[in-house]
Amino acid sequence: MLIDNKSNIASSWISPPARARILGVYNIPPVGADGDYYINYIGNHLYFNVGGMWVDIGAVQNNDRFIDLSDASERLYDFHIGTYTYHPQNQNGEAIVVIEDSTAGSSIYIYSETAGINGSWLRYAGSGTGFSGTSGTSGTSGSSGTSGSSGTSGTSGSSGSAGTSGTSGSSGETGSSGSSGTSGTSGSSGSSGTSGTSAEGQGSIYNIPNGVRTFDVTLATPFSNDTYPVVGSLLNEADIPTSLYTFIITDRTTNQFTVELSGITDSGNYKFSYIVGQAAGGGGGGSSGSSGTSGVSGAGTLDDLTDVEITSPQDGDILVYDSTSNMWINQINTGGTGTAYFPSGW
Repeated sequence: MLIDNKSNIASSWISPPARARILGVYNIPPVGADGDYYINYIGNHLYFNVGGMWVDIGAVQNNDRFIDLSDASERLYDFHIGTYTYHPQNQNGEAIVVIEDSTAGSSIYIYSETAGINGSWLRYAGSGTGFSGTSGTSGTSGSSGTSGSSGTSGTSGSSGSAGTSGTSGSSGETGSSGSSGTSGTSGSSGSSGTSGTSAEGQGSIYNIPNGVRTFDVTLATPFSNDTYPVVGSLLNEADIPTSLYTFIITDRTTNQFTVELSGITDSGNYKFSYIVGQAAGGGGGGSSGSSGTSGVSGAGTLDDLTDVEITSPQDGDILVYDSTSNMWINQINTGGTGTAYFPSGW
């Protein structure tokens, strides 16, 4: 019925049809309602919201077309050979068929420049809503005149009104968060060693560029080997809300290390706060009964480093560099956070 009546609905039609109307393209699921769609950027799969839960309904196919509701003008979004590009600006009065329109099946949408923020697609009809009701029954014929002639025919009944669309189902409630596990017991303190020289350590804050997933951090002073530990945190004190990323140290050399994020940064306001240190080995015992020389002691904890000051640490704290005192000081994390994974040897 949608295709047979095209000439009576709009003078200009866009082809091919759109697959669905999406909230946008994201690397994490957005907040949505029952019947919404979105595309996950990682893997390019189309997701459908059923009762508040996002369901994967398959990969985006080459030459698929979508109406992008995150765009102020709701422009058409085309997928071709792994790339998304916008269709030219929509024109007032244009019409298009949307194949997967929530639970209603296929629907017709007509573009209005005066609707929405800068124009919007308005739903004309779908397989879930009829265009018009059936015609009313014909009136009865009039009675015969006195002269014997036939009476005039009765007028036709008016058309029935269109059926109303069914209401959408309500979204399901979000499940409660699980409780935190209990902390493990502290190990017993080791015996005191002889005094030694302090381990070398250094740190700073690296500004992460927008649109990257990996980046290299160059050290101010190179180490003698590449076995030093790295402690870091992700900061973002400008964006509200912020995206959450985990990270891992994928490579270390004597003068730099490489960080890989779980996704591509979506702004230039992310920073990587880090501290690195290198511990030396211990000394041996003396010969012929004489005492051995004292060994060089390494840093057993962060607080053992000479430029780190830990005060009443809490879960989730990060280290921030204070240029006034030239010390790394713990504080509550108010920006985006991440989880570091370190190579063996820390």
